[in-house]
Amino acid sequence: MARFKRLLLTAGYAAAERAVALEIVDVEEANLLLAEAEAADSEAKQLQPVYNFKMEEFANLPKHFISMELVANLGKKQLAELAASLDISPA
Repeated sequence: MARFKRLLLTAGYAAAERAVALEIVDVEEANLLLAEAEAADSEAKQLQPVYNFKMEEFANLPKHFISMELVANLGKKQLAELAASLDISPA
């Protein structure tokens, strides 16, 4: 189950990083991140029926992923706006 969770998190995070890579027009990095996300997603889909995992069991996993590159380059106000748009309360 831990492997399945890690794969879901990896796929989500790689997709978020890919979005930033596309924004800054780093096509090579975006392609690598797409491959990483697809590989993690594919492996998770293979594990799901083998262990009869139900997605409801993983409701506590994050639904939204934010790139560290994006976080590092946004100001406090922009981060607060982003958090509000995702219905995430700032800490």
